[in-house]
Formats: sequence, C-alpha cells, structure tokens
Amino acid sequence: MKYAVLIYGAGGWASASDEQVEKVHAEHGAFVEKHGATLRGGMELQGAQTARSIRHRSDTESVVTDGPFAETNEVLGGFYLVEAAGLDEAVEIAGDVPCLPGDVVEVRPAAGG
Repeated sequence: MKYAVLIYGAGGWASASDEQVEKVHAEHGAFVEKHGATLRGGMELQGAQTARSIRHRSDTESVVTDGPFAETNEVLGGFYLVEAAGLDEAVEIAGDVPCLPGDVVEVRPAAGG
C-alpha cells in the first residue's frame, strides 16, 4: 500500500543556519539511501508564500488567493511517497525522516492504495 509522508515545518527553517540546513539535507540523502527501495517519489516544496489556493465557490465560480489553504503554525515543506506493507511499517519509515526541532511528520494512507 502507498502512504504519503508529509513533512510540516514549524518555522525553524527561516531561522536555521546554513550549517543546520546542509546537515538536514545530508540527512535526507541518507534517508533516501536507507529507504530507497520503499520510496515512490517525494520532494521539498518552496515556501508557503509561493502557494496559490483555489477556492471553489460553485460549479462555475472559483477564487484564487495567495498562500496556503489554511493559516497554521505548521506549513507543508515536503513529502515522500512510500510503499509499505501496512501503516505500522510506514510509520517506522517516517520515523527516520530528518526534521528540525518542532517539525511534524504525518503519515496518511493513499486512497485506493
């Protein structure tokens, strides 16, 4: 079954030093090496300030706004798509995702597996 491993940052990236950023990027490289057989995709996303949200008001009307869909303290910063035998295995893999203190990793099964 496929699982989305969603990585939410709590704002630490804005204040992280170049060394911290390089360290976490290197740790992601090691994560990919370790779990490469289970990975089906993934990427780091640009900052939330680059996002556009499309709100569908009706079948014929939509409005485009700047920024992410919801105002939160945590912003989606990237994701992996993993294939695992079950949720427990996906959570175990996600537990190895490198993060800054305060970041959150969410594991969500893909619809239709």
